[in-house]
Amino acid sequence: EPEPKPLSVSPEKLTLKIFPNPTESSIDVFPMNEIINRNLKMTLFQSNGTLLLEKEGYWQEIKPLLDTQLNKMGEGNFLLKISYENFSKTFKIIKN
Repeated sequence: EPEPKPLSVSPEKLTLKIFPNPTESSIDVFPMNEIINRNLKMTLFQSNGTLLLEKEGYWQEIKPLLDTQLNKMGEGNFLLKISYENFSKTFKIIKN
C-alpha cells in the first residue's frame, strides 16, 4: 500500500526539518528522500560561531560524523547548515 502523501508541496517550497530537537546525541533530517541521493555540504558551528565540523558528501557518510561531534559536545546550542545546489538552510540544534 502506498504511503500517505503529505499535502502537495512543490520541491522549491519543501521545508527540511531536523529531529529530534532538542537532542541528546544524534539528529536526522526530514524528509529524507529530499537529501538521500544528493551531495551535501554540512557545517556545524557552536552558537558563538566557532566552526566544529565541515564536511561534504552523502548524508549516510556525513551523519555518523555529525552524531560523533554532537556526542563530544556538552549541552548548548549549535547551528547546523545543510546546503546543496541552490538550497541552503541553517538549523538551530539544542543539545541537552
